[in-house]
Amino acid sequence: MKAIEKVTVVKEIFLMLAAICVAAWAVYGTWIKREESIAELQVVELRQKTNLASSALTNINVQQFMTEGGVVLAIGITLENIGNEGVRVLLDNNSILVAKMDFKDGHVTYNEPVYLGHSRYQGKNKIALPFIDIGPREKYDISYAYKVSKPGIYLVRFLSTMHSKSIDVKIAENFGEGDFVKYSTGIERIVNVQE
Repeated sequence: MKAIEKVTVVKEIFLMLAAICVAAWAVYGTWIKREESIAELQVVELRQKTNLASSALTNINVQQFMTEGGVVLAIGITLENIGNEGVRVLLDNNSILVAKMDFKDGHVTYNEPVYLGHSRYQGKNKIALPFIDIGPREKYDISYAYKVSKPGIYLVRFLSTMHSKSIDVKIAENFGEGDFVKYSTGIERIVNVQE
C-alpha cells in the first residue's frame, strides 16, 4: 500500500471512531443523564413521603334538625392523620365552641361562646378519654349536638392541639424548648339557623 492509501485508511478509521465517540456522548448526555436526574427526583420524592411528620387534618359537617323545642345542630368532626406516625389530638372543654354572631354597621360581634368539649358522650362500658390517638393514615369521627336558643348566624369552631414525637421535634427545632408554642388542628363553619 502506498503511504497515501494508508493515511486515508487511518483517517477513515479515526473519523469512524470519532463518530462513535460523538454518538456515545450524545446517548450518555441525553438518555443516561436524564435517567439519573429522574432517579434523583424519585429519591427526593420518596424521602419527602417517608419523612412526612404526623399531622391531623380536620373536616366538619353541621346538620340542622327541627325539634319541638327548636333547632338542634348536629356537629360531626372528622380527624385524619396524613402522616407516617401516630398523633394525639387533645379534646378539652374548649376544643369546640358555638357562638352566635350579631352584626352592627356591617361588623360582626360575637356573643358569649358555648363550649361543648365536655358534652362528648363518655360511655358506660368503655370510657372516652380527653384525647384521641390517631394512627398513620387513620380517620376518627366525633359527634356533638347543640340546641340553638334562637335563630340567627352561628360560628361553629373546632380547635385542638396535637402531640407526637415528630411534632415535638419540629417545635423544638423552630421555636426551642418549652410549652409556649403548640401545633393545632382546627376548622370553622358559619351556620345560618332559621325557624
